[in-house]
Amino acid sequence: MTMTTRNSLRNQFNENMPPMLAGRLSLKSISFKIKRLQSDEHHWLGKNQPLIQPIIVCQAELSDYQDGVITICHSLEYVLQ
Repeated sequence: MTMTTRNSLRNQFNENMPPMLAGRLSLKSISFKIKRLQSDEHHWLGKNQPLIQPIIVCQAELSDYQDGVITICHSLEYVLQ
């Protein structure tokens, strides 16, 4: 994954943020991982089944009204076809 992907994700995060969270929720990191998939002879794609699945992990921090910080981590698994 490239810096372009990171920038795109950051832009989407900021553009879709509810107004009540603006200034309180901030994206701290974006990382990319690869999950290896096991081969399955009954897979619907047959011999063309993917061997890996990319995972994007986003970590954000939410500042509460008492200036505490809550860390939020969310993983997005993409299905390759």
